[in-house]
Amino acid sequence: MTNMTQATVTCAACGDRQTFLGSKWEVTVAAEVWGKKHSRAAHEGETVAVRVARPETRQGPAAPARRV
Repeated sequence: MTNMTQATVTCAACGDRQTFLGSKWEVTVAAEVWGKKHSRAAHEGETVAVRVARPETRQGPAAPARRV
């Protein structure tokens, strides 16, 4: 796979994190799903902020962190 993106998703409330690797679409979807599943499992359904950091892609420089 040539256009791989890596992203690390971090819960702002507890600091739990997960790293994803795949296409931009796969990483975006996985980050959104992880944030929803994590808030239900670890924070009893409470909405929590999740930060997504994409430190590297094979096409160009790192993208800035954003909220999901």
